[in-house]
Formats: sequence, structure tokens, C-alpha cells
Amino acid sequence: METVPAPVNQDITREPSAAHPFDGRARVAYADAFRAFAILVVVIDHLISRVAPRFDNIGGPLGVWGVDCFFVLTGFLLARPYLEAVLERRPFPSSRLFFARRFYRIWPTYALAVVVSALGERIHGGHHLSLADVATHLTMTYNFVPAFNLSKFNIPLWTMAVDADFYLLLPLAALAVIALVQRVPLAQRVRLLFVLFGLAIVASVLGRALIVHAVPRVLSDTDLGFTLLKNVFGMGASFVFGIILALLAVLKTPVRPALAYSALAIGAVAAISLFLVPSSAPPVVIFIDLVGGFSAALLLFACMHGAIPGADRVVGSKAVVTIAALSYSIYLFHAPVLNTIYDLVHSHYHHRASAAFDIVLVLAMLAGMVAVAYLAHHFVEQPFLRRKDALRERAA
Repeated sequence: METVPAPVNQDITREPSAAHPFDGRARVAYADAFRAFAILVVVIDHLISRVAPRFDNIGGPLGVWGVDCFFVLTGFLLARPYLEAVLERRPFPSSRLFFARRFYRIWPTYALAVVVSALGERIHGGHHLSLADVATHLTMTYNFVPAFNLSKFNIPLWTMAVDADFYLLLPLAALAVIALVQRVPLAQRVRLLFVLFGLAIVASVLGRALIVHAVPRVLSDTDLGFTLLKNVFGMGASFVFGIILALLAVLKTPVRPALAYSALAIGAVAAISLFLVPSSAPPVVIFIDLVGGFSAALLLFACMHGAIPGADRVVGSKAVVTIAALSYSIYLFHAPVLNTIYDLVHSHYHHRASAAFDIVLVLAMLAGMVAVAYLAHHFVEQPFLRRKDALRERAA
């Protein structure tokens, strides 16, 4: 989940570029705001599953769409320098610098979330956790092994290993593409890239179809089908949609208002369609993340090209910048915090269930979630973000 959030104690507003909304700080600002919205969607999904499970038919698609947004954004934010290298507009990025910056951005806060979640599960959880569980989670090597699925003690963190796999594959894939196109004239490389992206999307969907056909149970968090569907290959289409957005940013393709409004309409319809079909049907299992990633890419594209009135002011507002800064820590810590508060309250006040009681409970869960996220962001995330930015400055 790549992001470049502003520190919550610093007054920063990002002004979108009037020349091209995909440029510079505006590109990151829009992506951060979009991610913050997607994370709030995931939080709502998990609140519904805890407090109002009868509405899981709403919460489930929300969570799916939010996760697809994360992967679209990862592809969009990280692929640009590699695409510029393929098009010979810059040297190939330093892998050492890339992985060092990824480490400082992702791993310290993630590792804290793993340790805190494991300790919480050890104290009052219902799952047996071995040292191998924790070790595979800390090294992000668990997402191809059902026995080590992270849903045992922090459901959302399975996405982090998928992101880590993408970090490893992106430079390798870029080198392979450069070797493939080095004899292709520059004028034809863009067309070839779009062909390769289309083939990658088709391969991802076909892989999901084979998994659904071969593995009878694909919706349980701890079985082989779910694990294969939800790794970097199964989620590949969402990453590719983000890379396509990055290529459009590199090309600075002019976008007419009609195209932006069309993208907004199609993206909204695609997102709504996620709620209209039973999530357990095999065709839905195959295509749901494809549709989710497609809709997320279209909506981000439309937003960044002015299809949503007032988007510039919202994206640059202090409230949105603050939420965006906290969003990574919120994502990492919200599930164990929500579960802990829910279990503590219901163990003492289970007989007081009512609509008003549930509202107060939700407010308490949200307050606890934000408090823990702020502490993690301030004491762990920010110091390592400064190291990450220092690496970029030295490289520049």
C-alpha cells in the first residue's frame, strides 16, 4: 500500500496541478485521498461484520472494492519510473533505493501490527499461534501457505504480503519488458505495452478460473482456494489497471471532459454491480476483483480529471490530508482494536443490546481505532518515513 502521507501535525495542503492532474504532488494527493476513502470503506465492512452481521451482503462487497483500490493505487504509484525506463525517458531505477524505501515505508509499522495482534490473540483470542505463524507474517512469506493465513489474528493484513510480492516482481517484470522491447522502435512501444497489459489481465482472470474449477471451496479464509485467489497473481488485474493509469500519466494524454464523465459513470456502475450478485457464485468469485479493480481505476481517473466538482478542494483540505496520513496505521490496527473493544464491551454488557447501545459501541470502537492509529503513526511510522525521504533526497 504505497502512499506518501503528510504528517498529521503539519499544515500541508496539496494543490493539484492545473496543467495536468497526474503530475507531481497532485498525483500523490489524489491517490492518498482515494486510499483514505477506500480504507474507510474497509473499516465500515469490518464494523458491519461485528455489529450488524445481518448486513454482510453490503459489507462484503465494500471490503472487496476497498482492497481492489489498494492494489490499483500500488500499481499506479510505483510503476511510473519503470515505465519511463521502458520508454527510455530515464535510467532504470536503483533497485537498492527502491527496496530500501519500500522497507522503511511498509515494514516497521506492519511489524508492530503483527506483534501487537499476535499478543492480543495470545491473551484473549481463540486461535493457537505458533512461532512459525508469527515468523512467516513478519517476513511476509505466508500468503501462499493456507496454514499461515493471517486472518487468524488480523484479517486485513493478508494484503500486505500481496503488496510485498508486487514489490519484488515489479523491477523483474520491468527488466523483462525492456529486454522484450529493446529492438522495438520507441513509437511502437506504447502500443506493445498495452498489448502486454491486456495479456496480463487475461492471464490473471484465467488463473482465477482454473483455481475456482480445481478447488471446491474458495471463500474460506484458511483454505487453498482463497489463498491462491488472493495472492499477487490472483489479484494481478488490479495491479495492471493501476499500471495503465501510470502509463497514461507518463504519456500525459489529453483527456476531454466527456471521457472523464464517461469513466465516472462506467466506474460507478461497475462498483454498484458488486452489490447486485451473490458473492458465492463461481462466476462472481472469478470476476469480482476484476470488476472492483476496473471500477477503482475508472473512478480515480475520473476524479483526477475533473469529473467530480470540488474534488481539488476536498483532496487538499486539512481533514482529508490528516485522514490520509493516518490511513496506513488505521488499516493495520483497526481490526484488532475493533475486535478487542467489541469483546470487552459485550463480555460485560451483552444483555443491553439495542440500537442505541450499538451506536455507542461503534463510536467507542472508532475512537479507539483512531487513537491507536495516531500513536503508531506518530511514534513508528513518521520516524521511518523521514528516513525514507532522506534516502530520496540523497539519491537526488
